[in-house]
Amino acid sequence: MTVPSLNDDIEDKIVWRTNCGKEAEFSIKVVNFDLNRLNPCVEWWKLVWYSQCIPKHTFILWLANRQSTQDRLMKWGIHGANRCCLCYNNSVDLPHLFFQCPFLRKCGDIIQRLVNDGNGNNISSVVRRLFLAASVYNIWNERNRRSFRDDSRNSNEVFKNIVDIVRNRLIGLTVRESGAIRSMESKWGISCKRTKTGV
Repeated sequence: MTVPSLNDDIEDKIVWRTNCGKEAEFSIKVVNFDLNRLNPCVEWWKLVWYSQCIPKHTFILWLANRQSTQDRLMKWGIHGANRCCLCYNNSVDLPHLFFQCPFLRKCGDIIQRLVNDGNGNNISSVVRRLFLAASVYNIWNERNRRSFRDDSRNSNEVFKNIVDIVRNRLIGLTVRESGAIRSMESKWGISCKRTKTGV
């Protein structure tokens, strides 16, 4: 390691050594680009991250494929009962938990359609994405309630909670006047704040 020579005539500066070994003037942009270049951008990020999201739901949705279900724990050598704590009859993995479990069939069918639909910034897309994130969050929450707190809700209670969360988030949106907005408000039985700019 070499010690740099100090020169009072030259102003100190912070540099970033990139993954390629080059020195660049330090900036958040340079560091972010250098660090994220190693991780490819996923195409579905807009399905998860958007301005109207509920952050705690979005965080769980973003990490959903990394959650430690029983099948993953078994692969790591942590053995336990590999059965779904929601329906009690199938081995549990992420596809089962979020799409195939009979306990949440209603949510799973809707989630599957949401994943296949577009993710624009129109109100129907926002509703779909809110519902997707709220569903994943509540399914994971229900799984944890049953696994760690010996507490449970039935599927209708879970579904009602998801709908209530989405409804409450929609009420808080500030939106532009349009036919799509009026239709959404009518379907959900709500009224949103209006502005000239918005969703």
